[in-house]
Amino acid sequence: MDMPNANLILLALTTPVLTVFGRSFFINALKQARYRKANMDTLVALSTGIAFLFSLFNTLNPDFGIVVAFMLTYITKRRRW
Repeated sequence: MDMPNANLILLALTTPVLTVFGRSFFINALKQARYRKANMDTLVALSTGIAFLFSLFNTLNPDFGIVVAFMLTYITKRRRW
């Protein structure tokens, strides 16, 4: 997008969606974690939470994405099958 501060606008729009619609997933995942069990709510809460945190980090540090891509490529190429 060529809009200035587009990432911050998208962050402001995404945060309420995650908190309103994802609230039940996070609450149920925490309840399951107390009993050391996992269900589909745990999977959804972990995946959306990690994706949101990664996007938040990249929004605040836009140059870091290049480093992540390099690190993943390097690790993938160095892995011994």
